[in-house]
Amino acid sequence: MTSTIHADKIMNSSGDQDSGVDLLVNDQVKLKTANTDRVTVTDSTTTVANALAVDTIKNTSGVSMLTANAQGFLTQGKRLAFLATKTNSQTIAHGSHQLVQFNGTEINDESAFTTGASAKFTVPTGSAGLYWIHTHYRYESGNAFTVGSFLYYTPSGGSESSIASTYSNNVYYTGFDITFLKVLAVGDQLQMKVSQGSGSNKTIGNNDAGPTVRFMGYRIG
Repeated sequence: MTSTIHADKIMNSSGDQDSGVDLLVNDQVKLKTANTDRVTVTDSTTTVANALAVDTIKNTSGVSMLTANAQGFLTQGKRLAFLATKTNSQTIAHGSHQLVQFNGTEINDESAFTTGASAKFTVPTGSAGLYWIHTHYRYESGNAFTVGSFLYYTPSGGSESSIASTYSNNVYYTGFDITFLKVLAVGDQLQMKVSQGSGSNKTIGNNDAGPTVRFMGYRIG
């Protein structure tokens, strides 16, 4: 047996109109206390008029997106990040752009960074957005010679191109950096390449005092 009840208001058993539920036209429902609207629900939005006391906000799949502790500090949900390192040596020939073959990672969310001979970061499903990117390296040489550092971008299904670079004359184990912002789509790839013009082979990747070659990124929006 089914039936329909038509009502404009739902009150407590004493008939107190200060608190209850108002059923309005235009698909609106209002919850109120002390005769003041607290929550208004329409077919498209929900408005909360007073403080909303929660510790965790989750998405529809039950995954925590935002958590607040007792001190008010917030912990955000996942924002994809990677940090690739190189603790082995790699020879860079004179006069060419060579891919840096990272051999390890300290951070590798969603296994998005591939190490080895084709080292690259690939944007995984669900992680498109604005990325902060940073590269750092140095040659293991105290001699002065021309060096270059490059950030290569390959759109999904497209061709690679250098989108950022820095050139300088190496001065006694000097490190060189690129910092860049880039909107990336799913499947887009980033790689780090370097060059040098000393006239002979040079080496990067020594682990002296920590990795001297790094490639990192973080989705910020």
